Amino acid sequence: MEAETQPEVTFTVSCIDAAECTVHFEPDGAFHVLRADDEFRVDITRGTLPLHIEIAYHPGGISIVEASDAEVRVRNRDGVELPI
Repeated sequence: MEAETQPEVTFTVSCIDAAECTVHFEPDGAFHVLRADDEFRVDITRGTLPLHIEIAYHPGGISIVEASDAEVRVRNRDGVELPI
């Protein structure tokens, strides 16, 4: 079994002062609803291209756009990986 590559960037997305917000993951088009006082952990492992991630706010949520060939993994607070 091949060893897992360590993420180059890790950050947490939290929902504060709202009942919920939608987090969109592009370019694949997946989205997940983040409930109040919950969080997602986002791990990004660089591919062969320079790492480029865009995070944008829009009413009711945010978009996380992976604009290179990085691998993005998202886990909920319980550590369960979410499909993106």
